[in-house]
Amino acid sequence: MVSSVFDSLQYALFYEQDNLNCGDEYGRHAADSIRLANLGTCSNVVDIGCGTGASTCKLIDMLEGARVVGVEPHRMIDIARLKFGMPPLIPEEIFETVKKHPPYPEILRKYKTPRDLESHLRECIAKYQSCASRTNFYQTDASRIPEFLDADSQDLILASQVVHWFRENPHHGNPSSYEGKAIGAINHCLKEGGIFVFNTTSRGVLMSNGQNLEQMGEHPFRRAFKERLYVLLGKTKETGRKMPKKLDDNEIDKIMGENGLTIIAKKEEIRRVEPKTVRENCITGGHMSLFESDFKSSNQRGKTLSMKEREQVLEEALTYAETTCLLEEIDVTTSVVHYVARK
Repeated sequence: MVSSVFDSLQYALFYEQDNLNCGDEYGRHAADSIRLANLGTCSNVVDIGCGTGASTCKLIDMLEGARVVGVEPHRMIDIARLKFGMPPLIPEEIFETVKKHPPYPEILRKYKTPRDLESHLRECIAKYQSCASRTNFYQTDASRIPEFLDADSQDLILASQVVHWFRENPHHGNPSSYEGKAIGAINHCLKEGGIFVFNTTSRGVLMSNGQNLEQMGEHPFRRAFKERLYVLLGKTKETGRKMPKKLDDNEIDKIMGENGLTIIAKKEEIRRVEPKTVRENCITGGHMSLFESDFKSSNQRGKTLSMKEREQVLEEALTYAETTCLLEEIDVTTSVVHYVARK
């Protein structure tokens, strides 16, 4: 029995579908960080927290001839392997799962046309399977990379939309202790003068002006949606771990310095998104939350929802949010911070 929803193939496919519908947002973040690093020739690269391979594909695209090692602790890595035509996955079995378990809720079609996941994955295989000799993947976490990478061997290590998980990781006791182990492992594997480039949303880092603009997650419409969603699931409030304290630049410098790294460049990006994106984010995020809730119930032999019931819950939560908050009344912004550190 699969014990964690993150180790479910269905959840990995939901994740890939969501990124696809967002126009490869994770790939864009990775590409922006790679450009900021401004590398010349680069032979050995590690992609920490590679997920379904969006960032790995960008590294292959942008760093000609580089060998890339993807590291990811969860089942999402199977989708990354699939894109590069690697075993043990058989593509047709994955596509059968996509057909049997649609990776997005039907209600989403009222507001946008979802991209076709099977076509997307087939295109990735056609493009990247010839690059399989330049890639390798390990299903493990960042703190363990010295187990399979030599010391002082890597030119570049990328962690795109990952470093906040170093603090939030609930499986490693003291979050700051795990954070130090992970960054220490990165330093161990980098060559002298090697680059660690990473990015995060303002979920994990304070912006330089002290104001965080990640309104996508804090938007009143989204709060109303989630409030109603959890009521419909019989919960009085959202359950989950408490978010850790956000870091500022001084703390980032301190953490890097303690682990032999020096920040040499930083870039903040703030962009406005269309209000309708909040609604779409609610629907896809709610869909994944319902799947996670059912996954836990199934493991505990509790009641689970049918697909029809999930759609009804999403519809009711969305209706509640629509009557509570007008999307167009509040601007929606998202922010990303990119850092480049040198060993």
